[in-house]
Amino acid sequence: MKINFSILFLFTMVFFISCTESSRMVKFQPVEYDYTEEVFYRQSVYSKEFEQTFVKVLEFFEEKYEYNDGELYITAKLNADEEWLWNLCRKAKDPSWIESRLKNDNISSHQ
Repeated sequence: MKINFSILFLFTMVFFISCTESSRMVKFQPVEYDYTEEVFYRQSVYSKEFEQTFVKVLEFFEEKYEYNDGELYITAKLNADEEWLWNLCRKAKDPSWIESRLKNDNISSHQ
């Protein structure tokens, strides 16, 4: 009986922590990839135009985001997945992807 309670408690804690982490929001920083060094890296500066397009990409893929004091925040889970975040950032910079997927949203494409 005591072992069953311990196992139940452990599963409850793991579930609670995973739910809390998946809803935690962190400040967005675009991800780039250095093909020479084969590493992802973060950019701290980006344009409002990029941010607006990036938000449309997030909406297209139904990724959660929010604004706090004028700053864009994304989920900690998305932020931790650098490859997927980089892929989303690349889509926001790709005029042909924007044109083919988001043309109904009147997004102006950019570099």
